[in-house]
Amino acid sequence: MRRKRMISSAYTRGAAGNCKSPKGMPWRELQSFTVVICLSYIIAVTAAEARINVEMDNIPEDRLLAEDVRREVESALTFYPDDLLLRATENGQTLLVRVAPNQRQFFEWSGGRSPEWAAGLTIESGRVILLEKSYLRDRGRMRQLIRHEVAHAVLERLLRGQRVPHWFHEGFAQKQAAEWDIRAMGQLSLVGWLNRGIPLAEMERGFPAQGPRARLAYAEAQAAVLELAVDPERWNRLLHLLADGQSFDSALRSTIGMGLAAFCDDFDDRVMRRYRRLGFQYSGSVVLVVMIMLLIVGGLRARRRAVAVVGKNNGDNEQESFWRGRGWIDRGGEG
Repeated sequence: MRRKRMISSAYTRGAAGNCKSPKGMPWRELQSFTVVICLSYIIAVTAAEARINVEMDNIPEDRLLAEDVRREVESALTFYPDDLLLRATENGQTLLVRVAPNQRQFFEWSGGRSPEWAAGLTIESGRVILLEKSYLRDRGRMRQLIRHEVAHAVLERLLRGQRVPHWFHEGFAQKQAAEWDIRAMGQLSLVGWLNRGIPLAEMERGFPAQGPRARLAYAEAQAAVLELAVDPERWNRLLHLLADGQSFDSALRSTIGMGLAAFCDDFDDRVMRRYRRLGFQYSGSVVLVVMIMLLIVGGLRARRRAVAVVGKNNGDNEQESFWRGRGWIDRGGEG
């Protein structure tokens, strides 16, 4: 009895010393091992809960295409941190992707809310994505379209009904789909140079329906979101604040130090002025290239004329010598 009490007392003291557990493992190592096991379990459970299950709805003839679409959707979801995906699953873990076999079916599924040029649409608070089959034939276009619509779905789920400006929604989707290219930059440079941009505040509720102004609206929206995402840490904090239920204005104040109205004014002034400078540089570069090309072409033409004149003179002299040798040429009273 006494021996058992002594062993029990030794184990108690061993939590702070070098005493070993009954199986020979030091208590500190056992505690560390237990913590690691618990953390691993928590991470595994969190990752499992953060998973969004993708379900497909398509006609039987499009079965193989639907499998490609499913893989692209699952790949697009891997671009988001697990903690944000976990928040996104609070609005349901199932994401239904419907592949419309034609434009008529796409329009019916959308409830008549899609314009004629639409290739994809996210509805029902991010729980359903509609895709039009004809836009899925090209792998590159399909990947970009799917990433764009998945971004809308994830953001809708994170916001849970919280309203954000339309330009932020579209700019976020374009950023996640990596749609920024030289055309968008060139368009912003041109309108910045001409001072014909659309004020960002005018795009809070919607974009122009179609045409050049619609393309410009998408380009400006993407530029505005890229401006917010310059600092990755600040960008991540902004998304988490929105997921926590903060208003867009409040989340901006907490991350960039200015509200929505101030950011819109800053974008219209400072950011668009930057693209205006790019426009001047671009136009100056174009003029310089054109001038260099004109100089090169002019030099080549002058050289060609000089060679032709020299060749003609040499030919005339040789011809004259040939005929003079035969006495059959008359030059100004000679012969």
